[in-house]
Amino acid sequence: MSKPSAQEISDFLLASFPTSDGSAMFAVEQVTDTTARLRLIATKQHLRPGASLSGPAQMGLADIAAWSCILHNLGLSAAASVTSNLNMSFLAKPAHADLIGDAQVLRLGKRTCVCEVRLYSVGQTQLVAHATISYAIAYLPGDVTAKSTKPDSAR
Repeated sequence: MSKPSAQEISDFLLASFPTSDGSAMFAVEQVTDTTARLRLIATKQHLRPGASLSGPAQMGLADIAAWSCILHNLGLSAAASVTSNLNMSFLAKPAHADLIGDAQVLRLGKRTCVCEVRLYSVGQTQLVAHATISYAIAYLPGDVTAKSTKPDSAR
């Protein structure tokens, strides 16, 4: 099974979450077997009073970053996987700028995936938020093939 690239996942996200003007909300900058780096393309719609990126926007980025790790490892057919737990700590006020989400897979099993996501404002080194996210693994209807979570070299 070939794994979707960062560009393929970005295209999938754009098709899955279209915006009213057709622009992307998220960009997958990098994806590996254990990590993903996504960018929330900040717009006025993501702001809350005080010119800060809203909590829901930050949580959305964290969730999509973890989901991207699953999509890369298990394929786009694993898009039916759902968030089973999301714990978010907001640590600092984010700048009115794009937000970077660095996700790391802590555990990827047959039924669940657990990731850690760290959020940073672009151009800043201070951690804005930290999340741990669990996913229940599921596949789109019609995909009855059991996917292996073992790396290709371990098969």
